[in-house]
Amino acid sequence: MDSQIVFFCGTVVALAIGAFILWGPSSHRRRKPGYIVGLVNVGNSCFINTLLQTLASCSHLIDWLSSQKRIPGSLADAVCTTIMVLNGQQPIEGEYYTPSIVLKALKLHGWVISAGEQDAHELFHIIISALKDEVQATSFMGVSISDALGESSNDRLFHLRGHAVGFNPADVDAPEPPKTLGNPETAVCRKIQEHFKSVLPFQGLLTSQLKCLSCNHKSPLLYDKFDSLSLSLPSLGGFLFKRLTLAHLLDNYVSTETVKGVECEGCSQDQKCSRAIKSTAVKTLAFGKLPKCLCFHIQRTTWQPNGEAVKRYDHVEFPEFLSMDPYTFSQVYKRKTLCELGHSAQEGTKDGINERLSSSHARIRHLYRLVAVIVHTGGVQSGHFITYRRAPFREHCWYYASDHDVRESSLQEAMQACAYMLFYTKLSNNKSSSGPAVHS
Repeated sequence: MDSQIVFFCGTVVALAIGAFILWGPSSHRRRKPGYIVGLVNVGNSCFINTLLQTLASCSHLIDWLSSQKRIPGSLADAVCTTIMVLNGQQPIEGEYYTPSIVLKALKLHGWVISAGEQDAHELFHIIISALKDEVQATSFMGVSISDALGESSNDRLFHLRGHAVGFNPADVDAPEPPKTLGNPETAVCRKIQEHFKSVLPFQGLLTSQLKCLSCNHKSPLLYDKFDSLSLSLPSLGGFLFKRLTLAHLLDNYVSTETVKGVECEGCSQDQKCSRAIKSTAVKTLAFGKLPKCLCFHIQRTTWQPNGEAVKRYDHVEFPEFLSMDPYTFSQVYKRKTLCELGHSAQEGTKDGINERLSSSHARIRHLYRLVAVIVHTGGVQSGHFITYRRAPFREHCWYYASDHDVRESSLQEAMQACAYMLFYTKLSNNKSSSGPAVHS
């Protein structure tokens, strides 16, 4: 009888062990979508971790990565995989994740982490440039976009007359450029069109134009690509103890600038002079094409007269919803024209001009929503990067991420932070038409 009991108990234990092995807890933990996974710091790698957490909140980038060819070992595949892990869409072993596949992919592009403090904004451009190289290599199969377009070494998309190639005019706020590319059936044209369909969601276009103060001659409109916008803080003397906002920095960014010694074709023609005549001109900067994802970099390092680098800790207020309409080409030049026409004292004020602009452009075309904030703590020589980011599947939930340390946070906590980089994603038109008051 005792032997039967022992045999029975042994059988039960064996079955229990077998069931645990087959169906018990797995080392691969699949978390609910929206749960943010922490990242292991492999040594001065907080700048990598903070940027990867940030990119994992950019829905347009996730869509773009998902549309690319998944080539094992590529940076696009590594970033896509890491984002899926961070957003709880792919199981991992243990509590935290080491982004080794991203480090390996970057190494293949010739970039290796060196000892000492690194910068998240610099890494952002390294990753964007590497992704562009991969897209170009897979899309053009050896045909360079620069060779196909005859692009100059200064990386401009357009030549001096502002002729564009491949962009949808509906997305461009500047004057519509010619569309002709020669024979649209040629292989090069098809490759160019494929390239522009795969443009990264961070890529936009800036416009610049010079206007002579002597003869009012306007230079051809120039276009330049950008992936992020570096915004300067105003001098301490001008903004000491005053409220500083993202709108102030953007207003300064697109403000007119006086340029001396410009060779003016208009002055030469008026004076019937064969040689170039130099004059003073006003340079106007605006956004010709806004990207789906906006990256703002707030320059916090300033230089003392003795050459010493000093970090500024000014708090810059930034909104959850941001309208970029006031900074587009059409709106900047409309505002400039209203000022030049010389309205009455009441209408000529900034508020009066903005009121006239808003009444004639009531529908917001370029509405963005905050998705991540990168903060740098510490000084110029050393410090630590952390991220406040929106949850990917629960848009009203925010998280604080510092390497492996991840906790729930709030939008209010994020907006009170001393931002170093800000990330916004564009909302669809149907959302922007009924969005809240957005511009601060």
